[in-house]
Amino acid sequence: MSQDQGTGGEPRNGSGLEPSLLDQDKLQGIRALDPDGKAGLLRRVIQAFIDKTPGLLQQISSALEAGDVEGVFRGAHSLKSSSAMVGAMRLSETCRQLEAVGRRGSLDGAVELFASIQADFHRVSLALAQWTEG
Repeated sequence: MSQDQGTGGEPRNGSGLEPSLLDQDKLQGIRALDPDGKAGLLRRVIQAFIDKTPGLLQQISSALEAGDVEGVFRGAHSLKSSSAMVGAMRLSETCRQLEAVGRRGSLDGAVELFASIQADFHRVSLALAQWTEG
């Protein structure tokens, strides 16, 4: 699939974004549900993800600070699913790892995973913004 900006809104080459950051097939699948774009489905899905994620990140952060293993698990689980829906598979995988930490009833390594999640969300947000342009 081309990375050139076209009417489809795919990211441009040379944008500095990592090519594996987003699964473009997932995004194209959402776009295919609204082929003429009149309903703005892809834009709405992306915007919902971008709007909802900071709250989930805050939930996880607060749970980490409180030592609330269940809260970390729940926040990571929610973010894992929504990340996968928009094709942010690396972010989803890191959330899966954090979810597994919580499932084990431990927070060992959770702070490091959370830091990676925060950094990835920033990069994913920038990449998704390019999908809504054009």
